[in-house]
Order: sequence, then structure tokens, then C-alpha cells
Amino acid sequence: MIKLFIKDISFLFINGVLSKIPSRTIRSIFYNLISSGGISKSATIGSGVKFLDIRNIKIGENTNINSHCVLDGRGALLIIGNNVDIAYGVCIWTLQHDVDTHVTKSGSVRIGNNVWISSNATILPSIEIGENSVVGASSLVSKSIGNNLFVAGVPSKIIRKISRTPNKISRIRRFR
Repeated sequence: MIKLFIKDISFLFINGVLSKIPSRTIRSIFYNLISSGGISKSATIGSGVKFLDIRNIKIGENTNINSHCVLDGRGALLIIGNNVDIAYGVCIWTLQHDVDTHVTKSGSVRIGNNVWISSNATILPSIEIGENSVVGASSLVSKSIGNNLFVAGVPSKIIRKISRTPNKISRIRRFR
């Protein structure tokens, strides 16, 4: 009972207090401490990002998570690589319900380096997104994606192979 209470209080602190602090720098320091280094100090986390079990979430160097995303670590590991740009409102799930039985199913999600996930995309459990790939806005990713691909749609489909030289993500404004 005490363990569950502590878990609930930490969830409230992370998502109800910390996510609303108006400084990405201060939030990044706290997220790094709370995650025992699993979230890089150089990662920037926008306001209103909701963490569902931060203990199973790893975020790499120079990665940007924009405002109002949901990062789910309840079901399995969520690993986000280096130099990843995740736009506003993206939901990444490691836990979902079976449609027929409503029993929960889980699976790890791995996002490679230099990936760009556009606004309001949804990534389902047991997905791997390869390096240098791009996910289009409002896409539903229900199958793993290889390297250097642009996918979009519901469900997402390969639009084309891309050849891009990844740029290092520039620093985001501090108060946002």
C-alpha cells in the first residue's frame, strides 16, 4: 500500500508539477535525476509532457521532446536515441489493450538516432523506428520502420526512401 502511494505521489510530482515548470533547463536537470541518468542532461523536454513510468524511459543526447507528448514506460522499455526531434502531441505507447479481450499487451519501443517524428503521430507497442527516418504528421505507426524511410498515414506506409544528412538539432528556447 505504501509503495503504491509513493508511486502515485511521484507520478503526480512528475506530471502535475515538474512538467509545468517554465524552464526546459530546470526540467531536464530534474528528469535526469529522477530517471537516474536514463534521460540525458542534454535532452530538452517541453512543458506538459506526460511520463507514464519514467523508470523505463531512456532518452539520448541532444534529443528534443516538444510539448504535450505522452511517453509510456508502463509496459516495457521506451528507448529514444540521440538527436531525435519529437514534435508537439506525439504519443508513444508500450502498453495497449487487446481489442477482443481487453487484456493488456506490452512491447518495447526503440527509436533510432536522428529520427524526426512529426506532430500528433502515434507509435504503438513493439515498434522499432530505424535511424534517419521521418514519421509524418498524424501518422499511426503500427509496424516497425527501417532506416532512412519517410512514412505517413493511418496506418503508416512507406512514402519513399530518404537520403538526408542529419543536422544536429539546434538548441530550443529555454522557457517553453
